[in-house]
This record gives sequence, structure tokens and C-alpha cells, in this order.
Amino acid sequence: MGSPIPPTYTRHTSRVLCLYLGLLPIALVGGSTCGLLAILVNISLLSYVFVGIDEIGVEIENPFPLLPMYHLSTVVQENVGNQFLMMSHSPPQTQYGSP
Repeated sequence: MGSPIPPTYTRHTSRVLCLYLGLLPIALVGGSTCGLLAILVNISLLSYVFVGIDEIGVEIENPFPLLPMYHLSTVVQENVGNQFLMMSHSPPQTQYGSP
């Protein structure tokens, strides 16, 4: 099953994220009074959060490999088949008030 979101969009957002995270240290070092260790910790935390959000977005685009749909549909099909077999072997039902 294909994703409703074009793959070009997904690749583009990942590339923009990498570019942003790659240029962020340069921007923070040039205009910050914080120490290099604080900048490194901030960039590591932001990278972890943003890349995690990006990966969650990729998984949301195509959720079906994660869900046990094949097993679920097989069980439902077997249950429906069993119900039809039980209905065909049971005696006919009479309505109330009829002889």
C-alpha cells in the first residue's frame, strides 16, 4: 500500500531537518555567550527530539506494517465462516404464535 504523502515531501523535510541541525551549531557559537559544552548539550537534545519527531512522522505515514492486520483479518474470516456453518446446521427457527 502506498503512502498518501508523496515520498519527495518526506525526503525534503528530512533534508531540511539535517541542514537545520547542521547549521545550528554555527549560529549558536557565533551569537551566544554560553560555553561550548552548553551549546553541545542543547544541540544534542534538539537533534534527538527533532529526529525522533521526523521518525514518528515517517511511521505514521505508513502504519500498516506495524499493525497485525493479516492475522486479524484471518481470524475474522474464520469466525464468519464458522458462524455460517453453525447457521446452516441449526434447525429452522419458528416465530412466536405459529404452529
